[in-house]
Amino acid sequence: GCDSIFILEIEAHQVEESTVEVGICEDATFVWNGVEYSEQGLYTQVFTSNMGCDSTVILDLSVGPLQSDTISAEICEGEHYLFYGNEYSTTGQYTHSIEVEDGCDREEVLQLAIAPINRDTIPVEICEGDEFNFHGQDYSVSGQYIHLIEAEQGCNTELILDLDVKPNDLIVDLGEDKTINLGDEVQINAWVNDLESNLEDYYFSPGDWLNCTYCMSTISKPLETITYEFTVVGKDGCEASDEITIFVDDDVNIYVPNIFSPNKDGINDRFYIFADSGVREIEEFKVFDRWGNKVFENYEFQPNDPLHGWDGTFKGQDMNPAVFAFYAIVSLENGGSVMLKGDVTLVR
Repeated sequence: GCDSIFILEIEAHQVEESTVEVGICEDATFVWNGVEYSEQGLYTQVFTSNMGCDSTVILDLSVGPLQSDTISAEICEGEHYLFYGNEYSTTGQYTHSIEVEDGCDREEVLQLAIAPINRDTIPVEICEGDEFNFHGQDYSVSGQYIHLIEAEQGCNTELILDLDVKPNDLIVDLGEDKTINLGDEVQINAWVNDLESNLEDYYFSPGDWLNCTYCMSTISKPLETITYEFTVVGKDGCEASDEITIFVDDDVNIYVPNIFSPNKDGINDRFYIFADSGVREIEEFKVFDRWGNKVFENYEFQPNDPLHGWDGTFKGQDMNPAVFAFYAIVSLENGGSVMLKGDVTLVR
């Protein structure tokens, strides 16, 4: 029945509260108690302290912006752009990060554009055996060949030769070279391995001293050595040719007798000039007696003709046997001339 006294002692503990300040850079995350945070703000979590009271922790997260620089560049097709040690040759965006102490990293961005080079294709057809000259180079095989023209400004230009070599079956033969005497003529015959009706064109060149240039067969009377080329052109435009050289022997043979007997027996009755085909004409022919008197003259006539010679008379009278002097100018087929002098003996 006696009083029983209880004494309660109460100890009050304070609620703990703390703040954590953290800074990150844009595009980064911060993990706090297993949770990732990337946006700036205040984040709260409540824990139990060792005294059993609540312990509130506040995360004060700040997000700093990245430093970014953009470089715009344009290069030509086939070139490379060097960006922080790397070479790039295709259109696109390329990023390089630079670490910065006590701050957010800096980001370098390359915006690269590729400009196409100028291209121009030249289609060309040639025939087998021919060549096509393309900027100093001769080409004879089918294919594509590129020539680069460098530009002072802007992109270069590519010239593309698209060469097509067509087969050529044409064959031409003019035969062996020939030698003739000055004043003679020679026939030249061309052999072709195709019908004349299948040819677009055919001709001799040069046309000097030919009686027909656009013929398969022609006659030449050259005054000097010459080489002819005969060319045939097929329906497809392909050509074939052959050459022949006509050698001209210009040693002209001229003969003047040193004696004649004008006794009307039909043998050696006249004194005249003999020559081969290399002589065009006798321009001048004179005969003198031993005192220098002119007893005969004739002009512009053909050689080998006794009717243009001296019959041994002077003013209708027979000359006595004696030695006479002659003088002649002979014109040659090649345009030259020869002067002749000598003696002839008249006998009866």
